Amino acid sequence: MFCKGRKIEILTANLNKDKIRILGIEKESKRSTTVKIEISEKEFGRIFSGSMKYRLVERSSGPGLYCQSYVKTYRIPKRYRRCVRTIEIPDPQLE
Repeated sequence: MFCKGRKIEILTANLNKDKIRILGIEKESKRSTTVKIEISEKEFGRIFSGSMKYRLVERSSGPGLYCQSYVKTYRIPKRYRRCVRTIEIPDPQLE
């Protein structure tokens, strides 16, 4: 999640209220912060009205394919709208 400026306290309170685990907070710039969270696909769909899609992608580390997930659609609820700009799922090969 990319958070707008000083709204990080509001975002963390809302995430804690929804029982979403915060993995880390990284300050990108004065007006932007990245919040890494852990959320199940089921909870993501319930809270963000989102849907996930999967595609087969070639492994960069060796032969073979893996199933990469990505967010197809989502809607940011009002309680998060004033805090969150975008939601992304990182590529597991880069982690």
